[in-house]
This record gives sequence, structure tokens and C-alpha cells, in this order.
Amino acid sequence: MKFKNIIQVTILIAALSPITVFAAPSITSVTGTNGQITINGSGFGNGPNVVFFDDFEKGTNGALVGSSAPAIGGYGKVDSGALYSTSYHNSGSKAFYNNLTNGMATAPIPLPVGTKEVFCSYNNYVPSSSPLSGQDIGLVNWKMLWLLGSLGENGTTTSPTIFLVMNDINNIHLGANQPDVNVITASAWTSSTFVKGEWNFYSMWYKLGSSNNGGSLITYKNSASKGTTGSNTANVTTSATTNDLRFVHLNGYARTTPGASLYFDDVYVATGPNARARIEIGNASSYANCTKIAIATAVTWGASQVTATIRPGSFQTGASAYLYLIDAAGNVSNGQQITVGSGSSATAPQAPSSLQVVAK
Repeated sequence: MKFKNIIQVTILIAALSPITVFAAPSITSVTGTNGQITINGSGFGNGPNVVFFDDFEKGTNGALVGSSAPAIGGYGKVDSGALYSTSYHNSGSKAFYNNLTNGMATAPIPLPVGTKEVFCSYNNYVPSSSPLSGQDIGLVNWKMLWLLGSLGENGTTTSPTIFLVMNDINNIHLGANQPDVNVITASAWTSSTFVKGEWNFYSMWYKLGSSNNGGSLITYKNSASKGTTGSNTANVTTSATTNDLRFVHLNGYARTTPGASLYFDDVYVATGPNARARIEIGNASSYANCTKIAIATAVTWGASQVTATIRPGSFQTGASAYLYLIDAAGNVSNGQQITVGSGSSATAPQAPSSLQVVAK
């Protein structure tokens, strides 16, 4: 399903979620086995509604994405060029693949009715030898994720139409099409650098708000840059309407580009007023210094205890890592040092069968 590349304007938006938080969450212990963990501590707040996760491991190389069910959730109507591939992968042995020589292909992820807030994270990859989408004509345009209010059979869209877009290898930001571009309140932001030949981690939080009650934030992690776009300063207007968010389109738009290819892996989507709350694993003792991130999908969430399933991403067996809990307002806990346990191999890591807390 292809979208018309209509008017595009950069959105620079950020806001605090309207949740009063007096302190960052604190982790005191992590225990677990067979890929299931229990996190104890305080200040965890309320958890997200996890609606989707796919590491593409259930698929068959060369088959259509969605022909095998993801680990959590499901897809809408997937374009024919969105395929499982073993060529490059962040975790396991497979990933989402689109050869842009043959045109773009998107994979829509339906959202629950009534969705006003969504958090998405994913890893993506462009081979070192591959041009970027549209680079052959000097008009780079790759909408990695596209949030849509609705989508008609003719490919037209209605507000909201928000996307995480690349217009240059050093310019990846939030953008929108009409009518949302007319109401966006801008705030300070920092563009990120994409590294070809390396898996790049991105997350996007978006809260729909038509009257100074919305917000958004992007986090990015790779060897060249790490940080957030936006400064979380105040509630802002992020949409021209109060329409629900209905879809997350993975690989929302890309130009037909000879010789170009792109990949996605470890795609996660959560919704609800606590969509930003999550568990992540990083490769540094400070979250700000992490250049690699993996997710854990929450199973239960309480103020002092969370249970979750580890999705180890590219972390190998025996790797030292740090587990973080981020609350619904975006506050990050202390990093709890862990060792990824047995159950994964160097070539095809699976959910580890144990997770050991390392004494500091």
C-alpha cells in the first residue's frame, strides 16, 4: 500500500506527559530464568499496554512479512515487497527486508480503538554499499515510521499524519503532512546521525493533542550519536484533530531507488497513557551513554514489581549489560548490572534462559 508524498514540514515537538513524578524509579534486584525476569524496586508507577513485538524469527526467508504471526500482536495488509530475510539481522537470524529497486513496501500495525498515545522502538539497517531512499535523485526521503489516523483504500490519509523521517543521513526528525503541519508548536531539538553498515536504534513517543495537551520525543542510539530530539519543556499541540491513532506503518514511505535496500528488526509498540513506561537493556552503566539497546516486553507491572520477557536483541550469551526501567513520564532508573544467561548462540541469539544479577 503506497502513500502519496504530499506536503511535508518538519515538526519539532516535545512535552512532558501529564503525570506527576517525584523521583526516578529505583531498581533493587532482578531475578529470572528461561527468559522471564522479575524486577523489584520502587517508584515504577503504572505500565504500558504492549500491543506488538516482532523479531521476525517465526518467518521463512523470502516469505511475506506477516505470513507468520509476530511474538505479540499482528499486521494489517502488508505490501508484497516486505519480506523476511536472513541477509542482515540485529537479533536471531531474520529481519524485515525491502529492496527499493522494486519499490517501497510497508507493513501496517493496527492500534487499539481509542489510541491517543503510542511508543514505538525498533532497530534498522542500511548496508554500507546501499544508497539511501531517494539518494539517486538528490531527494532523500525515508519515513521509517508513519503514524496514521485512518487509511482509505485509495491510499489517502487523514489527520493525524505523523512520521519519523530521514531527509539526510544527518537529519532524522519528526514530520507531518497536512493538516497537522498548520498547528504544530515547535521546540528545541537535535538531529541524529544514521550510520550505514550498523544497526541503529530509534524510539518514538507521540501523544496526540489538539489543544496544548500533546507531546513527542525521539531517542536514538548508535556509534555516532546518542540522545533525544526535543527538550520536554511543556504540553504542546501535535495534531489538527482529535482523531484516534489507528496505525503504525513500519517503513511508512521510501522512494524507488536502484540498488537500495533497508532492514528493520526487534519492532516494539505500546499504547495507552503509560505508553512510555518500559524496560530496556543497554551496554553502558549510564543510559545516556548507551549505544546499543534491547527491549523487554512487560507481562505484569506494579509500583514495586514488574515481570517481563527478555528480548535480547544483539546481546550475546555471557554479555555484561545494564537493565533500566523507564516510567511513564520518561524518568530513567539506575542501571542494574546483569549478565545475559545461557540459551543463545553467537550466531542466532534467542531469549536467554537465565538472567543473572552481577554484584557490584
